[in-house]
Amino acid sequence: MVLAKSKFNRFGAVLLALLWLSIGSVASHAQTSPAPETPVEPGLEPGLEPAQANPIPPAPILEEPPLNPLEPRPDPLIPEMAVDRPLNPQEQAVLREALNELRQQGLARLEAGDLPGALELWNRELRLRRYLGPKQEVESLARVGEVAWQQSQATELRYITLRLEEIEREILPPPEAEPEAEPEAEPETSAAQPAQPVDYELLAEIAEAYQQVRARNQAVALYSKLLDRARQQQNSARQQEILVALADQHVSWFDYPAAAATYEELLILSRQPGIKLVKLSHSPSWLTFIRRIASQNRRLRLSNS
Repeated sequence: MVLAKSKFNRFGAVLLALLWLSIGSVASHAQTSPAPETPVEPGLEPGLEPAQANPIPPAPILEEPPLNPLEPRPDPLIPEMAVDRPLNPQEQAVLREALNELRQQGLARLEAGDLPGALELWNRELRLRRYLGPKQEVESLARVGEVAWQQSQATELRYITLRLEEIEREILPPPEAEPEAEPEAEPETSAAQPAQPVDYELLAEIAEAYQQVRARNQAVALYSKLLDRARQQQNSARQQEILVALADQHVSWFDYPAAAATYEELLILSRQPGIKLVKLSHSPSWLTFIRRIASQNRRLRLSNS
């Protein structure tokens, strides 16, 4: 009886030992086993919560998109509005951040050799830049236009030039046709009215944008309009700025007779009291450059007479 009880005690001790070892093994495995990985959504970096991601929604696909890719169209980046109104500062900040991201995505496409994909992203950016004001839109048009010129994209350049012309007309509308003067009208009624103030800085940026997209005729025409207004206002400093820009435009297109005529006008302006001359970018001594070009122009006129 005693022997049987002893065997039972030894058997129970073995069972307790085995049970203890089993529990310890399970606990150790639970501590050392890595936690199951959480699946990452496509397009998110590991560790980035979905709430942190703010992907740009794609542009809607239209059944019949406009021929001009810069014409406005519905876009999810523009908030729905009950009435037609400008964006408030917070909405502008959100849109500006999204458009800057589109710009970077376009650069990445261009570096990868996908020029059509880059232009598609940039055209969407340009369509929406108008909601942030003409200054930002003109800067973006000039930037994309420069790339379009480098990549020989004539169609893109044409649409960008058309949009620049639209902005110019909005800021500087063409003068209305003057009504025919009646015979009995007094002389005072036909006196010329002073030019209305315009955003000169923005118009100068538009003229520079024309230069970047190689729209020479539009650039010269706009500089000429600005020069006429500066003369009406008797603003000698502004006349000098415009003449220098206009002369640089002529020189860049190798139109030396037109450049010489502009430089001669600049030289005449410099003789007025109180005018401080600026240094041109084409010569260390701009006076020597003016005299040389003007002399060539005079010889050309004499040879043709």
